[in-house]
Amino acid sequence: MTLLVLEVLLFLNTYVARQMRDDTDSVNLAGRQRMLSQRIAKAAVYLRDQFNDSQPLNSSLAELRSSKSLFETTLATFRNGGQVEGTTPGSSVILAAVSSESARKLLTDLELHWQKIDPPLQRVISAKVPLREDVLDLVKQTMDHSQALTTRLNDFTNEIAAIGMARANRLLWIQAGALVGVLGLLTGMAYFLVGRLRKNDSLQIGRASCRER
Repeated sequence: MTLLVLEVLLFLNTYVARQMRDDTDSVNLAGRQRMLSQRIAKAAVYLRDQFNDSQPLNSSLAELRSSKSLFETTLATFRNGGQVEGTTPGSSVILAAVSSESARKLLTDLELHWQKIDPPLQRVISAKVPLREDVLDLVKQTMDHSQALTTRLNDFTNEIAAIGMARANRLLWIQAGALVGVLGLLTGMAYFLVGRLRKNDSLQIGRASCRER
């Protein structure tokens, strides 16, 4: 019985630790989305300047391609759940789909702003040599929408953090309640065993007294 109780407590502790780790991963990935959106805006401006100065475009195009790919993959993972590249090199994270109504609304809002930036971005990174008008359109769209996108991403990150904190508090209360229950059960078992021992001692003393008579 004691072993079973300890196993249940160990399982609960492991579950709480896993949930808190998953929530931390979600907050970190939401924060990375904000960084990627800012990186895309800066790379678009650098690309325009390089284009105007007739400089090689390879570095800015590579930055735009990698940032877009990671941004969209992570966005889809928040929406649908799945595995995505983690925030440390070579790591991966499995996320559950965002389920709260408020977080999904924020996700929809930021997706709408991203859809304004994505078409010119796709035209630029798909071309062997981007057209000047496409580069200028990309810069215009990022300037028009990147601030709103960053704001939505800030709100989304804060919402994910708040959800994680609320879940952590609930789990910690459950964990504390389970610990109190286990301690109560163990205390009851201890009283029961002590009572049995005292009863046995009393019986043995009584039998000894009878034999002495």
